[in-house]
Amino acid sequence: ALLVVAAYGWVRPAFAAQDTVIYIGAEDCKYCREWEAQYERQFKALCAARHVNFRSVQVATLRNIRDERYWPSDLKPVLAMFSSRTGSPHFLAVSGSRVIIDTHGILNWQKQILPLVE
Repeated sequence: ALLVVAAYGWVRPAFAAQDTVIYIGAEDCKYCREWEAQYERQFKALCAARHVNFRSVQVATLRNIRDERYWPSDLKPVLAMFSSRTGSPHFLAVSGSRVIIDTHGILNWQKQILPLVE
């Protein structure tokens, strides 16, 4: 991914059309339900408008977001691209064949993932 220098001097990865945001929710995660209720629909629409792929994975527990049983076959290769094991709501920004952002929590989604797509 290319890097973009912002007006304040910090650097963030550039996100392009056809890159992907993966949301990992968990059945036992109350903050996942909050994100889904308050933000998911609008964020999916924003991704579609910017030609960014949005994918969702629902796992059983936030204590094991890497449980392969819950990952679609086409997304399983992503598991080799990041090391986080816990934390949800979890978000991955995938550009090309690299995870450029691996974060969890609504606040981190607002600070790190949302600006990539806006």
